[in-house]
Formats: sequence, C-alpha cells, structure tokens
Amino acid sequence: MPRKKVITRKVRRLTPREINYIVSALVFYDEEHGGEYSNPHEYEDIQHNIQGRYKHLAIIEEEEK
Repeated sequence: MPRKKVITRKVRRLTPREINYIVSALVFYDEEHGGEYSNPHEYEDIQHNIQGRYKHLAIIEEEEK
C-alpha cells in the first residue's frame, strides 16, 4: 500500500529584490508597448507606487516529505 505524501505549505513575503524584479519587468513591458514617459520623475513615481502595492504579496512554498 503506498504511503501518503505529506505536503507542508509555508507562506512567505516577497523579498525586496523579488519585488524590484517584478516592478522592473512591468515598467519595461509598459514602455515597450506604448507607455511613454516624457518626465523621468513620472516613471519613478509609477515604479514607487507599484512597489508599495506589491509589498503585501506573498509566495506559498510547498515541500513534500
């Protein structure tokens, strides 16, 4: 009879480095697809706002035992 697999789940917040990676990718994607920023400060404001929203994201990690 096969044994049951025990899966443990842990929730962890994103690290600042992971958040920066996601934000950079989103802003780059927006720039490439028509988002034009005439003022560089507007670009930084958008990036800062997105970072503030993403600080509450989390990742669920699963481990099999």
